Amino acid sequence: MNRRYTHTVCAAAVLGALLSVSSCGWFTTKTGHNPLLSIARESYKQALSADAKHYASSEIADAHKLLVNGEKKLQENKVNEANVLFKLSAQLSAEAKDLAEQNAKFAKEKHKFTMKFARAKTKSMTSQEWKYEKLLSLRGVIGHVVLNPLDEYTNKPVESVSGYSIPGSIIWINGAEADVWTIANPQTGSFETSIPLSPNKLNQLRVYALNTTLDPAVANVFQDSTLPARPHTYRNFSVTGYSLQSITGSTSRAAKVNFRGNFGEIVQKTGARGTFDGKIPLKTEAVNEITITAVDRAGNVGWPSHYVVYQVGSPPALALEESNQYIGIMPAYQFLFNSTYLTALASAYRISRMSLNPYGGFIDYTRKFSHAFGVDASGGLGFAESDFVAGGLSGTYKMMVLSALITPEYHILIHKFDIHFGPGVGVYYGTRNITYAGISPSEKNVGFLTYDVAAQFGVNYLFTSNLSLSGLLRVSWGEVNDASKLGAPLNLGGVYIGVGLAYYL
Repeated sequence: MNRRYTHTVCAAAVLGALLSVSSCGWFTTKTGHNPLLSIARESYKQALSADAKHYASSEIADAHKLLVNGEKKLQENKVNEANVLFKLSAQLSAEAKDLAEQNAKFAKEKHKFTMKFARAKTKSMTSQEWKYEKLLSLRGVIGHVVLNPLDEYTNKPVESVSGYSIPGSIIWINGAEADVWTIANPQTGSFETSIPLSPNKLNQLRVYALNTTLDPAVANVFQDSTLPARPHTYRNFSVTGYSLQSITGSTSRAAKVNFRGNFGEIVQKTGARGTFDGKIPLKTEAVNEITITAVDRAGNVGWPSHYVVYQVGSPPALALEESNQYIGIMPAYQFLFNSTYLTALASAYRISRMSLNPYGGFIDYTRKFSHAFGVDASGGLGFAESDFVAGGLSGTYKMMVLSALITPEYHILIHKFDIHFGPGVGVYYGTRNITYAGISPSEKNVGFLTYDVAAQFGVNYLFTSNLSLSGLLRVSWGEVNDASKLGAPLNLGGVYIGVGLAYYL
C-alpha cells in the first residue's frame, strides 16, 4: 500500500510542479499555444491509454468535462478561468490513469480504488483540508488563508475582519490590541469577526488557520483617532469684485479639504506640506459664508474654519477671470518723437516729419500669474516711405523699424474689460534706405540698433466667450547717436497706437 501511494504522490507532485510553473502569467497567452491546454490534453490521452474508461470511469468522465469547459472558456477569452479548469482536468486525468493502473492490478481481487480530484497527493490532509484545497483551486489561490481587503487607514476602534479558510478550521488573529479566535463556517469556510485595534498605531495583523498547513494571511491597518489640524486660511474675511475667490491655507499633510457654502461642496487634496488653494465660486452682490474642514486618511473630521467673502457687484466675464494667458494681433501706427535727425532730413531734403511715422502691426502674448499680475511680451513691425526732391533731383526715403518689448503688468478686471498697464524694456532695430543720386552707395543702407524703455496701457473687451477687442497705447524712448551722414541722433521711440483682436487661451 505504501509503495502504491508513494508512486502516486511522486507522479502528482511532478505534475503539480509543472502545472504551477505553467500557470504563471508569462507562460500563458490569450491566443495561440496554451501550455496548460496541451498538458490537460496529453494527460487525458494517457489516462485513456491506461483504460481509465473501464477502471476509473467516473474520474475520467469528470476530467473530460473539465477539459471541454476549459476549451469553451478559452474561446470566450476567459483565460484565467480556462487555466483553472485545465489544471484540474490534468490533475484528475493523472489520478484516473494511476487509479486505472492500480485497479487493473487488483481486478482479480475485486478491490477498486476511488481517488477523486487528486486525493493521492493529499494523503496527509484531512477531508476538510482537501475540500478547502478544491475551493482555493477554483478561485485561483493555493495554500494560504484568504483575507478580504481591509482599509489601510481607519479611525474605528474596532475593525471587522472577514475571509475564508478550511471549513471548520479554528481562526486565530493576532497583532491587534487583543488576540481574537473564531471558527470558519463548516460548509463554506468563510469567517467574519471583529477585532479591537491598538489606538494611533500600525496594527500588523496575521490570520492563522490552526491545525492546518495553510500559510497565514497578513494585513496592515493604521488606526488613527487624532483629528487633523483646523485649516488655517491666513485671513477669514475679504471683499472682491470677482466671481471666484482663491482661498489659500494649510492643515495636516495627506488630508482632504472640504469647502462648503451656497455653491455646494468642493473637495481638494492638500500638498506634501499640507497646503491648499481652493477656487470657490461666489454668489454676486452677496455675503458668501464658506465653511472649511479637513478630513484625514483615516476619516477623522477636524474642527472647521470659517471664511466670509463679500462680492461687491457684477463680476468680470468668466473667460477673463479664469484664462491665464492670451495672444493678440493688431494693426498699429507709430508716431516717432521729434529728433535732430528728423529735423535734419526735413531741412536737407524737405521730407515732412509726419510722412516718416511707420505703419505696421503688433503680435502680443500675455501670461497672467493671478487675477492682478502678468507679463506681456510683444513684437512689432513698422514701415515708412516718402518721396522727396532736393537740388532738382528726386529720391525715395524708406525706413523699417522692428521692436521687441517685455512688460510686467497690473490687471484690473471690470465686467468684460481687462485693463492692464505697466513699464517695459526692449530693443529696437531700424533700417534706412535712400534712393538719391547725391548719396554714395555706402550711405544708402544704414542699420540702427538700440535699447528702449517704455510704458504701456491696454484694454481688452470680451465680446464672445474667448475673443476680445484689444487696444494698446505705448510710449517708448530709445535714441541712436550718429545714425546718418548728417551726424544727427535718431530717436526710434515714440507713441504706438494699435487696435486689434486678442484670444484668451
